[in-house]
Amino acid sequence: MKKSLLSAIILLSLSLLIIGCAAQTKLADYQPKSAEEKQVLETMVRFQESQKERDLAEYMACFHNNATIKYNQDGIEKPILSKQQFEDRLKAGYWGDMETDMVNPKITIVGNDATVRCYHYVEGYGISHSINLIKESEKWSIIKWGWKEN
Repeated sequence: MKKSLLSAIILLSLSLLIIGCAAQTKLADYQPKSAEEKQVLETMVRFQESQKERDLAEYMACFHNNATIKYNQDGIEKPILSKQQFEDRLKAGYWGDMETDMVNPKITIVGNDATVRCYHYVEGYGISHSINLIKESEKWSIIKWGWKEN
């Protein structure tokens, strides 16, 4: 009896995991609800793809000059960095672990400010992102980026 109950629980858990993974919307597959959301999404896709490709110039072009970036190193939260400090870290070889796609984006836009919340998964754990963008001269750029491991 205990063995069949345990087997049923394991089977149910695996089924829910598979269904949950299949239901995730990749950032690039998100369907924008407006022209503004489309522009924000284009910036975010460029941000993600340039990070995967380790294209420093394109990646840094996604950030506003006054951007602030929160980062972790070896699971330890470090001080918030300016755009230049962050770029210096990348030049030194620290790129992090963004080889997987961001999923389940939620985009909120109020005037010239936007917030994108999304997730990516690395080695069995999730990381939630909160990315704030600002629109200046008809261009969206990242002004603040933070994340936390779940």
